[in-house]
Amino acid sequence: MVYCSNCGVEVAANKPFCGECGHEIDGESNESASSTVESTSSSERVYQHPGKDGIAFGHLAKVAAIALLPSIILEIAMPGAVGGAGLLIGLPLFTYLGYQMPTIKTAFGKLSFWTAIVFFLSPILLIIHTLIFAGGTEGAAEAAGAAIGGTILVVGAFVIGIPVGIGFYLLSNRYSIEENATIEK
Repeated sequence: MVYCSNCGVEVAANKPFCGECGHEIDGESNESASSTVESTSSSERVYQHPGKDGIAFGHLAKVAAIALLPSIILEIAMPGAVGGAGLLIGLPLFTYLGYQMPTIKTAFGKLSFWTAIVFFLSPILLIIHTLIFAGGTEGAAEAAGAAIGGTILVVGAFVIGIPVGIGFYLLSNRYSIEENATIEK
């Protein structure tokens, strides 16, 4: 099989140009590209060979888009933190973790796992926030209001966060099982 060194699409061996991107096909790049393309299906291929600058930007952009979900959830689970801290910490971290996966499908599975972890930790983060915020108020009424509000947030995080976290965990398991079955074939 011959693959385009620019976009990674499978190209007939006798074609001088890639039908997908128009890149000229030469012998050396076909050998290296064919050894680095993960072949699951044409819609799920991710090209492990980096571009001229060393980064596969198409894969990076898709993973970054998927990484927004756990990053936004982390931001919501960190009330009282410096504005945007969850995104500033989460987006690069989750993008890096997803970028290590060979396909978008496995990246989605990995990031679903980390999203489940964030959901599982959100009640704990809210408990910590409630204790700090309620303890830092001046009057008894403010402390009681902060404690009641914090309790409502924590209960909501348990009622919503734990079941949704379980759902994301099961989703991540499903994608890792499917990927392992694909690799074994």
